[in-house]
Amino acid sequence: MQRDRNMDRFHPSISPMQTPARANAPEGRSVLRLKALLRDALLAVGLDVRRVTTAEAVRFRWIQNLGIKTVVDIGANVGQFSLEARRLFPEASIYAFEPLRRCFEQLVHVMHHDRNFVGFNYGLGDDNFETEIFRSHFTPASSLRRHTLSLIKNFPYSTPDQVERIQIRTLDDVAKNLRFQKNILVKIDVQGYEDKVLNGGRKMMSEIKLVIVETSFEPLYSGQPLFQQIYDRLTGAGFRYEGCIDRLLSPLNGRVLQEDSIFLREDD
Repeated sequence: MQRDRNMDRFHPSISPMQTPARANAPEGRSVLRLKALLRDALLAVGLDVRRVTTAEAVRFRWIQNLGIKTVVDIGANVGQFSLEARRLFPEASIYAFEPLRRCFEQLVHVMHHDRNFVGFNYGLGDDNFETEIFRSHFTPASSLRRHTLSLIKNFPYSTPDQVERIQIRTLDDVAKNLRFQKNILVKIDVQGYEDKVLNGGRKMMSEIKLVIVETSFEPLYSGQPLFQQIYDRLTGAGFRYEGCIDRLLSPLNGRVLQEDSIFLREDD
């Protein structure tokens, strides 16, 4: 659930799926990029401007009916998903994790009015350690894994331009000190680091009701798990695949590169 599809689609976003024709047209890409940059600027000063259609409101009603009390936003960037989560779940507690310092500062600023929001300036993985992240000027494409040629060909503006030292912790360790009230929704948008996040949350997995995770059908980051691996992992942990919220299409040929996959606990 995260931002305009060509620029903003690296974090999951509850927004209409972009059409292949629009994605392939150069003028369409320019418009999408301009819209995304404008939205980032508004988010940076604490504003979120978007239209919610009747069809979109109905589209996510089933998720609203799950009784979500806690939202864990892993890879929060500047608050795109946290803002959507607050709209969908007005009373839920939101815990957001973002390792990039400047993005975290914007995240906290955007959510400063929200008393049930807590932000953490570190990422989640399979252990507790300090490392470097490949930071892109287009920050949603930043990753702990190296960018592949496929990613750069499809989205040249995602090319990393620096590295930043960050802290990583595990979800299981973090959960010991936080009050995660059931039912729990976990969103994972970590640019190829999904398997590491899941490895660090093994103990907590049985407590989670819904997982929304960005999955890839083509390697965009070196060594990243693809959709089938994430599917096998989550269905093996008692979740049922419920389709996707949105898909990212290649602007070069229209191929599906990523989707925001939904996994619901099997007993629901």
